Amino acid sequence: MRNKYGVKIIKWCASCDARVITTTGTCRMCSLDSKEVKPYDGCSNWQLRSGLEEAGSAKGGVKRKAYFNYLQEVRDREATARNLGLRITAKSLEEVRAEFEIENGSVYYIEH
Repeated sequence: MRNKYGVKIIKWCASCDARVITTTGTCRMCSLDSKEVKPYDGCSNWQLRSGLEEAGSAKGGVKRKAYFNYLQEVRDREATARNLGLRITAKSLEEVRAEFEIENGSVYYIEH
């Protein structure tokens, strides 16, 4: 099936709204029948998980690898400064994005 944005969704336990992770994080359980589910299991009670309804929406886009590298460099410089005993305030994501866009253009590889 495809969601309303055309993203292909496979009907199996991993994409089902009834899937839950155990408190220890050791396995996935079905909240409908309390059975452990395997990676490719599925059943007739499948319901689209809420987070997948919006996959591919205009709320996000695919960001460029160069942006993630830039963000990592910024965070590394901040960590180094803190390790040297400097009192700094970490830049917000908005600040980092704005700086990146001034120097390199859009942070997005694919925009919606």
